[in-house]
Amino acid sequence: MIAPALLFFLMMSLPESPRWHLLRARELEKRSDLEMGSELRYRLTIEWHFAKAFQALRTLRHTPIQAARDLIYIDAWLTYGESLKHSDSSEGLGSLPLKRWFRHTIELFRQPRCRRAMTAGLIVMALQQLCGVNVLAYYSSSVFKDSLPGSIAHLTDPDQIGNIEKMKDTIALRVGPTSLL
Repeated sequence: MIAPALLFFLMMSLPESPRWHLLRARELEKRSDLEMGSELRYRLTIEWHFAKAFQALRTLRHTPIQAARDLIYIDAWLTYGESLKHSDSSEGLGSLPLKRWFRHTIELFRQPRCRRAMTAGLIVMALQQLCGVNVLAYYSSSVFKDSLPGSIAHLTDPDQIGNIEKMKDTIALRVGPTSLL
């Protein structure tokens, strides 16, 4: 019981993702001034998101120059991603040609940095499957049905649990993941 409580309090101190703040700032830039009210409030909100993104990066990097560099990189990748998403050619993100896909996949294994990250990710994914998280998710509904009163037992249906998870994810995308804790 102590470890989850400690984890909960440590997670509350985590900053929001810099990428998330930059995405929010981009969404605000796309809105019209009429939706936001005053021009000053509109600009201050965008600047606030950029400042929070920089502050989050500053806690992760040794110097402000490194944090600024990473902020520029993140912004450039978001711009590149938007250009791919809105591209009408066959080079778009959703319709990546098969040759190019294979070239990108091979590149994952050529670079040592990417290879190590991919190996670590695959190991974590395999261990998550082996530890039985999915088993708990599927069989918990039958355990809860037997132990809960009939009026709330319908909430333990796997479909209902999935719907609750979707609502949680939607809220997390709107207000930020750490604010749900």
